[in-house]
Amino acid sequence: MGSSFKNANIGIERRLADAARGDDRACYELGMVYSTGTSGVVLDLIEAHKWFNLAAVS
Repeated sequence: MGSSFKNANIGIERRLADAARGDDRACYELGMVYSTGTSGVVLDLIEAHKWFNLAAVS
């Protein structure tokens, strides 16, 4: 279980890095992760809304 949690964190870190470079797909994926509380991320609809908005304007 520790390995899958570590892999999930690496995936989130990569998406965050891609989003910082303006990748709209990464922003959308972060919105999905935060809106569903998957990949070891706590459900956060405000954070999800932020990422969906950033994806929409990219």
